[in-house]
Amino acid sequence: MARPLHLLAAAVTDKTFERMRLDERIVWVGKCIHCNSKLVVADDGPTR
Repeated sequence: MARPLHLLAAAVTDKTFERMRLDERIVWVGKCIHCNSKLVVADDGPTR
């Protein structure tokens, strides 16, 4: 479970991620620094 929380911490501190509401949940939307694909991190940690 540590990995999703690390992703959330990175998303929250990365200025390229934007906080949004998706399906009544708060998520952080940005791009992966490795593959440049869209990355969505839920406020509770799990990724999509």
